[in-house]
Amino acid sequence: PKLVVAVGDGACYGTPYDTTYACLGPIDKFLPVSVYIGGDPPSPSDILAGLIECQKQLSSLN
Repeated sequence: PKLVVAVGDGACYGTPYDTTYACLGPIDKFLPVSVYIGGDPPSPSDILAGLIECQKQLSSLN
């Protein structure tokens, strides 16, 4: 993938349940993350700011 976006605190930082079979921890353990959008749940303004950052990163790739 060109960009990976981690949305939500669980995807960004992990959860208290990371040691169970159903959770593997933060996504950056498996994929390089381009943009982190924290929050539980993230606010609409945070999501929009993250998407704008994605757009900036994509335009710099071209």
